[in-house]
Amino acid sequence: MDLPLHPFVVHIAIGLALGVALLAPTVLLAWARDVLPRRCWWLVPGLQAVLLVSALAAVRSGEVASLDVRDFLELERIDRHEARGDAFAVVALATLALAVGAGLQREERRARRVALAAVVGTVAQLALGAATGHAGGHLVWGPDGVVERARTGAPSLRAGPDGR
Repeated sequence: MDLPLHPFVVHIAIGLALGVALLAPTVLLAWARDVLPRRCWWLVPGLQAVLLVSALAAVRSGEVASLDVRDFLELERIDRHEARGDAFAVVALATLALAVGAGLQREERRARRVALAAVVGTVAQLALGAATGHAGGHLVWGPDGVVERARTGAPSLRAGPDGR
């Protein structure tokens, strides 16, 4: 049985979103209190880059997976889920830019301010990731989702009068 790629990469992206949202403020606080050296901040953009790659893989694999379910789900629901996934990837890119920008700042105070903006970005991407994942889970497992429609043998939404 071939397992779809989309759920795998989605769970990586969501897990990383949670990890970065916990790591970034912790590293910033430790850096601001001189518990950790400034160079430790580079852990944040490093992990954020992996998150971005997984988010882009989730978006792409979701586009492919949507082709398999378009006959069973309302296109508006799929489109809303895809739009949330796209927003998640955009915020992940912006957060990566801020995290890298913080590391590249020469002046310490400015670096910490940009790092704080990156921390806010990690919270925003976590919220978007959760909303996207919730919507995707509902598409699959919800009361009118793919699993329920398959279990009940519901016909295709695009079926003609003869059920095909």
